[in-house]
Amino acid sequence: WERKNGAIPPGALVLVRTGWGSRWPNRDEYYGLPEELRSGTERSEAESSNNSTIDLSGPEASNLNFPGFDASAALFLTSERQITGAGIDTLSIDPGNTKTFLAHKIFLKKRIFLIENAANLHLL
Repeated sequence: WERKNGAIPPGALVLVRTGWGSRWPNRDEYYGLPEELRSGTERSEAESSNNSTIDLSGPEASNLNFPGFDASAALFLTSERQITGAGIDTLSIDPGNTKTFLAHKIFLKKRIFLIENAANLHLL
């Protein structure tokens, strides 16, 4: 992005469009669950928004798979570019398979505001 547009300016909000939002409202696909843990049913958007939580102590939590910010990207954006906000069109700023939530820790330590589940980034 910077090769084409120049350096990200200080104070910027960085939004990452992974395309993951196209998986919504299929909760299992949006969470990146493997086939063996999927419910096998398509939910309407209303059903998904009313029942979109997962059991963080259950098998789903350790099998989430979706893109997120790598710790090195979070460090670069906070220290080299001094951004003020970061957002992504996935369930979390961190990748789904994280156990440490390093991107969250890095961003929040620097008081960077975070946006998750951003919709319609393709329209920007």
